[in-house]
Amino acid sequence: MASSGRRPHHVLVNVACLVIVIAGLKVAQAVLVPLVLAAFLALLTAPFVVWARSFRVPLWTSVTAVAVGVMGVLSFFAGVVVTSMTSFVAGWPAYAVRLDAFAWRVSKWLDAHGIHLNRNAVSDALEPSALVGVASTTLSGIAGLLGDTTVVVLVLVFILLEVTDFPSRLRRAWSNPQADLSAFERISTEVRRYIVLKTYVSLAIGVAVYVLLAVLEVDFAELLALIAFLFNFIPNIGAFVAAVPTVALALLQYDIGTAALVAGGIFAIHMVIGNIIEPQLQGNRFGISVLVVVVSLVVWGYVWGVAGMILSLPLTMAMKIAFEQIEEYRWIAALMDPPPVSPLLRISLRPPPTPPPPSSA
Repeated sequence: MASSGRRPHHVLVNVACLVIVIAGLKVAQAVLVPLVLAAFLALLTAPFVVWARSFRVPLWTSVTAVAVGVMGVLSFFAGVVVTSMTSFVAGWPAYAVRLDAFAWRVSKWLDAHGIHLNRNAVSDALEPSALVGVASTTLSGIAGLLGDTTVVVLVLVFILLEVTDFPSRLRRAWSNPQADLSAFERISTEVRRYIVLKTYVSLAIGVAVYVLLAVLEVDFAELLALIAFLFNFIPNIGAFVAAVPTVALALLQYDIGTAALVAGGIFAIHMVIGNIIEPQLQGNRFGISVLVVVVSLVVWGYVWGVAGMILSLPLTMAMKIAFEQIEEYRWIAALMDPPPVSPLLRISLRPPPTPPPPSSA
């Protein structure tokens, strides 16, 4: 009875601790986001360093190669964002005229069908300065995510310099040469698999979107492809959020027909790559329910903004695996499991398993 009487107090303490941790993560966003990004990049690139060491390549050589490559990629992405922001702001007056004309046509069409809008309210909502502010804020957030290149690369270098000695160092810290590190190995392996797979899929989607926009001669194709690449890391809603500015820009630059082509092309790209190819590669490996994915997306988005939304799924995967290793919190990991899927609802391109031969009896 005494233990049951203490349990509500124990739950309240855990909830209070969780609130304090979330508040601390939000306050320390500027410091923690580059560190977490560097840690995930280290997970992604550490196998190359270990592989190079197996061929007796000096550690500093392999780490330098990784650092130069990562710095080049991040600098390229940041340069695309900054250049596109400048071009967008400079060319906005022409888009503003087209936007006003399009809003007037839509308003006339709605009036003809008995739907009356307050044109002053619509004009205020579509005020060029307001839209430029929203676009600049969004792009500045992406630029900020990519702009901490120096901090990310420095932390990445120091992580990689110690990655080969980390297991033995951890065992020495625990004063147990035989300490079981399977939990850490599983977290790193599963998160690395997810990051590698998602990077390849997102890169394929970004390239396909760029080719589509380049063929249709839509402005800012490089920036919109980069947005498609980055936002594909955001589960469930990332593809839709990235498609909205792309279709809107095609509509402003050309007409409804071109916008429909862009929308149809993006839908086809995500249907083929995101909904057919990626599930075949991924399978049910990551084992997190859709509800948990959505909740984690909201929570990490609140805590760290766009960066938190992009990192939400790998962070949640790491937490789930950690909960599975702690007896007291295994029930949380069980709640994060996906529900069983009925075979009638499962769609797979893989051939069914070959049935066993009949018994001779």
